Order: sequence, then structure tokens, then C-alpha cells
Amino acid sequence: MTLSAFVLKALERALAEAEWEERLRGRAPTDLGTPTARLLEEAREERWSAL
Repeated sequence: MTLSAFVLKALERALAEAEWEERLRGRAPTDLGTPTARLLEEAREERWSAL
């Protein structure tokens, strides 16, 4: 892979990420009915119990 191709791929990834973040910012907040911290705690507990 040439340096030019590598830089082009990096720029394409950065642009795609920026576009995704812009779409995410435009979305309305979602009410999960549970505080985010509690959901993260549950996910971590599940992950640790699986190990």
C-alpha cells in the first residue's frame, strides 16, 4: 500500500466517523427508563460472570 492510499483511507474513515457523529447528534434523546449508569453496571456484571 502506498502512502497516498494509506492517507486516503484514513481520511475516508475520519469523514465517515464525522458524518456518523453528526447524524447521532441530530437524533432525539432516547428514554431507556433506567439510568445509564445502572445499565452499564448490569452489562459489566454480565460480562464478568461470563468469564
